[in-house]
Amino acid sequence: MTFTACGSATSMTNAEIIELHLWVQEHRTGGSFTIYGLPDDCDLARQHPGQHAGLIGVLDGRDGRAWLRWGDWRSTDWLPDCAEPGCELYFGHPGECNPDIRAGMP
Repeated sequence: MTFTACGSATSMTNAEIIELHLWVQEHRTGGSFTIYGLPDDCDLARQHPGQHAGLIGVLDGRDGRAWLRWGDWRSTDWLPDCAEPGCELYFGHPGECNPDIRAGMP
């Protein structure tokens, strides 16, 4: 079965980018922050319930990843990784696992 991503789109606001930058500065412990890109597409499975989510990046030396979630509300969160082997989404995500976030877009 091939994973098909949701496809819902958004853009990070300037305030969200600043909030993320401040969070990284506060929590970095000498490691680098790798940005995968400012999320513009939802990385969850098509027809998932609840909020949309787009991967932002990782901070070396810290478990989990930075995500932008949007829908009924918006937030930039640091979330633990999914426990399912091979899944690149966050723990407790709705819908099926995504084995390759960058390859899932239609």
